[in-house]
Amino acid sequence: MSWSTEGVKTNPGPNTILADTGPLTQAEVDLQEVPIPQITVSADVNVTVLFQLRNAADNATVAQQAYAVGAYAPLVIQSPRAFIQLNSGQRFRVVLTAGITGNVQASLFLWG
Repeated sequence: MSWSTEGVKTNPGPNTILADTGPLTQAEVDLQEVPIPQITVSADVNVTVLFQLRNAADNATVAQQAYAVGAYAPLVIQSPRAFIQLNSGQRFRVVLTAGITGNVQASLFLWG
């Protein structure tokens, strides 16, 4: 299992990366059967984050899902053992959609 987080961010701006797995390779995980990571987000204000799959060059989003998270109401998304196929170098990340005045942290837990 790997745990990816950028730690607690205070007063972050829009598009701040909250968690990033970094480029995933065959040496780290079976790219033919990558489990969807568990996502955890906690904040002391209302936030919206994007869970993204990024391309290997990390310059385009392949797919994304938005999640609204309430203040002091942590969000935990546990995948029901779903798997996808990745190309070498692709990554998962969580990004803040808008700047906030407050604290937020996200984590990605990748089982593999």
